[in-house]
Amino acid sequence: MSTQPMTSDINPKLLQIIRENIKNGKADSKNSLTRSDLATMMETISDDMTAKEANYATHALVDILSEALVKGSRIEIRGFGTWEVRFLEARTAHNPRTGEKVKTIGKFRPHFKAGKSLKNRVNDFYLQQYERVKQYATSESREQDLVEA
Repeated sequence: MSTQPMTSDINPKLLQIIRENIKNGKADSKNSLTRSDLATMMETISDDMTAKEANYATHALVDILSEALVKGSRIEIRGFGTWEVRFLEARTAHNPRTGEKVKTIGKFRPHFKAGKSLKNRVNDFYLQQYERVKQYATSESREQDLVEA
């Protein structure tokens, strides 16, 4: 049995915002969720949070997570994922314009690994979208759309 929330478990206000964003074309891969978008969503779903408080909360969350990574902590949010700092070894790369080989130095970088629940939710969502497109591609309504065009 999956521990992920069903659509009915999601706050109705948040679900409405997500649906509006999808309808308005704001939920495709070319767009991203910004910090201010997150603050606006937090303000909308909360009955007692002002825009200023929501903005402060999102800034505070990002600052807390960033500071934890800087100190070398591993951050785990069950069902969502984990962040940790990893070391990337020095390597030999190449300049794509000139083809010249370039040696890079080793560096530390934050790394995110999605949790099982997040992976499943994303996969399930995109499989549903894929099935809808596949059904439409083989349907009579598509053939009618093509004839009318």
